[in-house]
Amino acid sequence: MRKMLRARLRLPIAETLHIAHILAQTVLGFLTGANNNRDTTRKARAPWKSHIFAAKDGSGRKTVLNFFGRLEYQDGKRRRYINQQEVAAQFYHGRGTVHLHLLVWLQHVETVKLEDSISATVPVDNAVAGPCAVARPTTMRKPKYYDFTTEEDFCSYNRDGTPEGLRAYIKDVLSSLHCHVDVQMSDGRGLLLRYVSGYRFRVPVPWEGACPDRVVQYMNNRWRAEDMTLADFLRKTNLRGGVHRSFVRRHQQLFRNDEDVMEETLEDWVNNAPLQGDVAVAAIYLSRYNDRYYGQWVLMNVPFRSMDDLRREELDRVPPHLYYQALALLLRPDHWTSEAATRAELELEAFREHHIRNILAMLFANQGLIRKYLSGELDKNDDVVAGPADGAGPGTAVELSGHQQRLAAELLDAYHQGTQLRQQGENELPPWTARTSPFAPAVDGRSAYTILGPAGSGKTTTAHQVIRQVAANGRVLLTAPTGRLAATLRERFPDLEVDTVHGAFLVHKPTQEAMEVLWPYDLIVVEEVGQPPAADRIPTLIFVGDFYQLPGVDPFNALDSPLWHSVLVKKRELHTMLRCKCPKLREKLELLRIGKPTVRQLMQIKAGHKAPSLHRAGYVMAEEPSDEDIGMILEETPQTLFLTVSRRACAQLNAAAVTALFSDDIPL
Repeated sequence: MRKMLRARLRLPIAETLHIAHILAQTVLGFLTGANNNRDTTRKARAPWKSHIFAAKDGSGRKTVLNFFGRLEYQDGKRRRYINQQEVAAQFYHGRGTVHLHLLVWLQHVETVKLEDSISATVPVDNAVAGPCAVARPTTMRKPKYYDFTTEEDFCSYNRDGTPEGLRAYIKDVLSSLHCHVDVQMSDGRGLLLRYVSGYRFRVPVPWEGACPDRVVQYMNNRWRAEDMTLADFLRKTNLRGGVHRSFVRRHQQLFRNDEDVMEETLEDWVNNAPLQGDVAVAAIYLSRYNDRYYGQWVLMNVPFRSMDDLRREELDRVPPHLYYQALALLLRPDHWTSEAATRAELELEAFREHHIRNILAMLFANQGLIRKYLSGELDKNDDVVAGPADGAGPGTAVELSGHQQRLAAELLDAYHQGTQLRQQGENELPPWTARTSPFAPAVDGRSAYTILGPAGSGKTTTAHQVIRQVAANGRVLLTAPTGRLAATLRERFPDLEVDTVHGAFLVHKPTQEAMEVLWPYDLIVVEEVGQPPAADRIPTLIFVGDFYQLPGVDPFNALDSPLWHSVLVKKRELHTMLRCKCPKLREKLELLRIGKPTVRQLMQIKAGHKAPSLHRAGYVMAEEPSDEDIGMILEETPQTLFLTVSRRACAQLNAAAVTALFSDDIPL
C-alpha cells in the first residue's frame, strides 16, 4: 500500500454503515429484484421487474432462483497468513472498508442477456469508472470468455478484453458505484465452498458413540416420509426438528394460489417439496481416503428409522479398513459403481481433476477387494493390516520401550503436579505467590519439557500415549507449526482441540490479548519444535521434534530463544531409531542426520548402490540422465523405483523408460 501511495481510509462508523446499506440495497433491488418490502402503510411494494438479472425477452419469466450475500469488513489490520510475495505488496488486510460477496443462482440464463450487462473491456466513455476496471489485474494466464450458446467455458473475461488481464464487471454497477467489481460465472461446481456459515453439523459415523440430537430427531420424526434422507431432513427442518420457516413461507404462498396445495397439510407438502437452495447445510466430513467417511455418507444419504436398519450381515467378512466402503457399496451399489455419479459428486465439491482420478482409482480398486471378501475368495483373518506410523489410532495401546516408559511417567507426574497446584491456587492464592502474567516463570520451579530425537525414535508415540491418558480427565491442546500437520493430528484425535501454533497461541496479536488463551488447558503439546519461530511468548508444557529435520520457513527457530537454554526447559532425548530395523541403514541415517559425510564415508554409503554399477569403459554419467543411462539402469535392476523432485522430471524419466523398454516395438 505504501508503494502504491495508498493508506487505510479510517472512515467514520456512520459512513461505513451507509456503504453497507447501499451495497445491500443494490443486491436486493438493482441486481435481483427482491426488494418487496412493506412501506409505512404496511402495504407490500412491488419488486423491481427491470433489474439487472431480469429476463430481457419480454417473457416475464423468473430468472433469479435464489441468492446469498455476505458483507465483509476489511479492518486494515495485520493479516495472519501471507507469503513473501504478499508481504511485498500488501501486509495489511484492505483499506478499512466494507465489501460484498454475492452468489446468484440463475435459471433461463439465455433470456438475461448477460453479454449486454457484463463486460471486460476498459470503459473509455467513463473517466471515473475506467480506473476501477483496470486497477486489479487478474492472475489467470489464459484469456477466458463465455459462450452463451454452448455454455462450455468459465465466464470472467471475453475475447477482446483480456490483453490487460481485466476483471469482468457489471456495466451499470461500475458506472453507478465506481467501485471494483469482479464477476465470475460457473456451471455449478462448488458454488458454496467457503461461503456457507452458521451451524456446523459434524456428521457422525454409524455405531461410533452416541447419536447427535439432530440424528435422534430424524429417527423419531413422525411426519417425515420413509424415503427422506438425513441430508434432506436437515435442509427442511429447523434446529428443533420442525418445518423450516422458508418452506412454511413457500407453502403459504402456494396455498393462496394453488387449489391442489389446499388439500395437503404442511408436513405432507414438505415431504415432496423440491429443494431450491432455501437452506444450506454445512456438514463436516472426514477425508475420502478415510474409510469412516463412507459411513458418514451412508448416514446422510440412506433413509433409516434406526441404526440397525443399516447393518448388513455380510460386513462380518470384510476387514475393518474396508468396513464402511463395503457398507456404502451394499446399500447404494448404483451410485458407487457408477463413475459418472461419483465424479459428479466430486466435481460439485470443486475437486481438481487429478484428485478426482485418484479417488476413483482408489474406490474401484477397493471395490474389487470387497467383492472378493464378500464372495469368500479372500479371508479377512489372513490379512495383517499395518497401523499408523505411531502404532495405531487414538484408542489403541502401544508397547513402549523402557526409556519411553520412564519419559512418559515423568511427563504424567508433571501433569499431576500441575493439576494439584492449580487446584490449590484456585482454593487459596496468597499475594506473594500470585503471578501477573501466565507467561511468567512459575515460582514453584515447574518447567516445560522437550522430547528430542531422530526420526523413528518414538517421540510422537510417547507424546501421544501421554495425551491419551491426560485427555481422559484433563483438557489438552495439541498444536502443530503447519496447517497440514494440524489436519493430520485432528483426524487422529478428533475429540481434542488441535490448531496451528499461530492460531492456538495468537502470536499474531499483542501479548496482552493472548494472555488468557492458555489458562483453561492442563496439557499443551507442540509437534515439530524445529519449525516454530523463536517467539519467547509461546508457553508450552511439551515440545516434540528434532532440530535436524523439518526446518521452518523463518530464519530463526526455538534454539534461538533465550528461554530454550534456561533451566525452565527440561530436555529429554530418545537416541534409538526403533522404526528402522536394518542396522546398516540405521548407521547411515544417524551419520547423515547430524553432519556431512566425508569423501570416504560417502564412498562407503554409495558402495553397491550407484546406478548403473557395472563397469563400462569410458562411461561418465552427465548431470541429467540420458535415455541410455535409464536403459542401463533398467537392464541391471528392472525393479528400480525412480524418485524425482518435480513432475517435469518425472515425465522426462517416464519417456526415457518407455524408449529404453519399448524402442523395438511398433506403436498400435
